[in-house]
Amino acid sequence: MSTNQQSLRLNVHIHGQLALSMEANPDRPASLESGDAMPWLSSTWSGDEDKVTAQLWLLCCLPENGVLEQWVGEALAALRRLGGFGQVRLPETVLWAHPDSEYPGAMSVSVGDAASPPNPQMPLQDYERLGSADMESLLQDAIAASGGASGRARPSRRWPVASLSGMRPKTAATLDNGIWRLAPQGHLNTAIVKVEDSRRNPGEAGIESLCQQTLLQLGLRAAPTQSQVIAGLQCVISERSDRVVTNGRVLPIHQEDFRQAGDFGPEKYPAAYDSSEKRGWAQAYQVLRQGAEDADAECDALTRFLAATWMLGHGDLHRGNLGFRVSAPGEGPKRVSIAPAYDVSSAVGTPYSNELVLEIGGQQQPAKIRPGSWREHARSCGLDAAQTLDVVADVAARLPDAFADARRICAAQDENREKGSVATRTEKTARHVQECAREFRCAMERAA
Repeated sequence: MSTNQQSLRLNVHIHGQLALSMEANPDRPASLESGDAMPWLSSTWSGDEDKVTAQLWLLCCLPENGVLEQWVGEALAALRRLGGFGQVRLPETVLWAHPDSEYPGAMSVSVGDAASPPNPQMPLQDYERLGSADMESLLQDAIAASGGASGRARPSRRWPVASLSGMRPKTAATLDNGIWRLAPQGHLNTAIVKVEDSRRNPGEAGIESLCQQTLLQLGLRAAPTQSQVIAGLQCVISERSDRVVTNGRVLPIHQEDFRQAGDFGPEKYPAAYDSSEKRGWAQAYQVLRQGAEDADAECDALTRFLAATWMLGHGDLHRGNLGFRVSAPGEGPKRVSIAPAYDVSSAVGTPYSNELVLEIGGQQQPAKIRPGSWREHARSCGLDAAQTLDVVADVAARLPDAFADARRICAAQDENREKGSVATRTEKTARHVQECAREFRCAMERAA
């Protein structure tokens, strides 16, 4: 094998241990070699998965919107420097061309004969400190890379780009006791900053912060989230649930989304021809039954989450917005759990539909979901119907107060430029929550 061919090898690591190695040369047949850590890459993997399954999983690790186009172009340029290759194969070649980028969970990348990427050693406090002009440049770079335009000059500095999902402009950064910092290459950031500044959806940042805080007040796992104005741009700041600060250093927690755990590939939304199982939540529960230490508790946690998002009016809960945590090699048998919630909002009071992307008991219209829908949900997902209804009833009883508590917290912590829009949407969402919870309780009483 030539030097060029040797260098066109992609190695994927989990917690620094080799999970798999793939041929990134688009002029050679695709191939896969498994590593000892391969079973820990995904919730349901045994380590015997084929290259197609691996490719589908890795596709979900690529960035989205205009950033992906940028990465593909950079991969093509790197290939040309090695010998004039004329194409790029997704996802291997793109990941190969970006070994120093920050990836989701505990995934990292090396190329060629590199044994493994270095473990993060730099203390968080030594990360580069970012001033207000730096943050503005960083966000403008994210806007430009995503294909958006803000009417401002392009940033003068080229910033590192983390691999982040979603179509909104966003960037990775680290918030350290009120000070913004940026992890150097090979290190990890603790926050995701999303620009949510669209005139077509005013107040969205404040509502996302409110919904995330509501989940926390309800006792659910959720990423702490704030709405803030940064460099004149309305932003959502979310703590990364796949990061933890230990002894002053940022370390990864492995996490994947439902697309990856269910082998769906990059498709967030079900297709019209999908089976009823693929259009609902049955596979998500199966992931937990297969890998959770306390499967009943984790299944209840998923039901609680689905009930809360339904009552909040969050219809856009797609396969990319539900995460699973996976334990690390060396911690005993692999264990899976529901990851903290992220990107939860509400379409109530907007022109956007709140129809459920993934149905509950065969129903996608939120207003038509009744106790019978949850019974059918339990049946189709292999759950106990009585326990499922008890969990949903508990959410219905507690959610209005949790929303009210979250509202007070967000009023004190958030910074919203469109205060009127946030206030109007908050009122409408509060009424929706109360009415939805009341109707469910009444239906349960009538059925008793």
